Amino acid sequence: MFPDQEQTIKHLQNGNSLVYNTRTGGGKNSIPKLYSLLNPDSFIVVISPYKSLIKDYYSSLIDLFPGEVDCFFADGSRGQKNQDNYNQVKRNIRTGQTRILVVTAEQLRIRKDFVATLSERGVDLLVVDECHNILTSGATGFRLAWRAVSIGKIIRKLKDPKTLFMSATIDHRVQTEIRKAWGKGKLKQVTGDLVRPNLGRFHFRFDNRGQKLIILDRLLEFLKKKKLKKGIIFFATVNNLEHVHSVLSDINHETSVYFGRKSSNITEAQKNQNIEEFMGSKKGILLATAAFGEGINIQDVDFVIIFDVPGSLIELDQWSGRAGRDNKPAPIILMEDGHGHKLRQHLIEGSKDDKDEIKQELYDELRQFLESDSINRVLN
Repeated sequence: MFPDQEQTIKHLQNGNSLVYNTRTGGGKNSIPKLYSLLNPDSFIVVISPYKSLIKDYYSSLIDLFPGEVDCFFADGSRGQKNQDNYNQVKRNIRTGQTRILVVTAEQLRIRKDFVATLSERGVDLLVVDECHNILTSGATGFRLAWRAVSIGKIIRKLKDPKTLFMSATIDHRVQTEIRKAWGKGKLKQVTGDLVRPNLGRFHFRFDNRGQKLIILDRLLEFLKKKKLKKGIIFFATVNNLEHVHSVLSDINHETSVYFGRKSSNITEAQKNQNIEEFMGSKKGILLATAAFGEGINIQDVDFVIIFDVPGSLIELDQWSGRAGRDNKPAPIILMEDGHGHKLRQHLIEGSKDDKDEIKQELYDELRQFLESDSINRVLN
């Protein structure tokens, strides 16, 4: 156990709520497990922002607590399968069978009877995982449930349980939003080591998008020769992802895809299968959006390529943090171009959200960082 993990557990055992900030791959997800082992009669609820992350969490817990872990998220349909799953999870909670529940904030916001069931059972520990999402969640869009006011309402409805806010990317602005959600006295703070020395960053800047695709092909061949066979390529939009997937397929690169949005080009079942195959394989290239960019704990990802410009330094750190979790050296390759910057600006201006100002501020900080960053090569 790392010293910061031990300190976090001690605070929780002493009844304190707190904010825990440590590097990607620093073992945040082990805290609910450790707490449950130390407190076998406790009931823990983990709020997580993405389905892919919930599935990863569930997989890591189920072997340790067989039959005592539940997860629930809706897949967007109103089918009987979702309802049956929901009813079974509620029964498990009521009977005390469920020890740890992993759930989206959206479900806690829209299903009042579900929150009532949790409250009746009594939540000993509420974990708000990847809590930096609270910063850019505005009054519109699918992140509505991650607003500070929404998280705060969940805490109150669950009768103010001991609460743990966790992330690898917590700056002063995230801290401010956490305090708004908490709405009470001071929270304890634990900060671990934030440095990942095994990650090596390479920054390429392109003037020509066609050249960028040619270099991507060469990069993948080069990485393969270096025995780096398993990696993730991140994109800002599904459209860009699908276009590059088509291009790579045409030149005989085997890749799979994952993104959160529904698409006529791929079923939810196929996307889920892509994740399972990627996680279980020693090789493979996954093309993904931000829906796969946080918290996923796959130990043997050899490299990350960031094809589109991220929206913030937080997103850059999160995407980069998917690689090298086995502590082996892992390259992070950023492929910056003017088109990516135009796309990011378009996404901010087109969102019509009450958090547009903070999103612009975060993006401007990223641009300043990239402008001052050492460039490995400019390609045109």
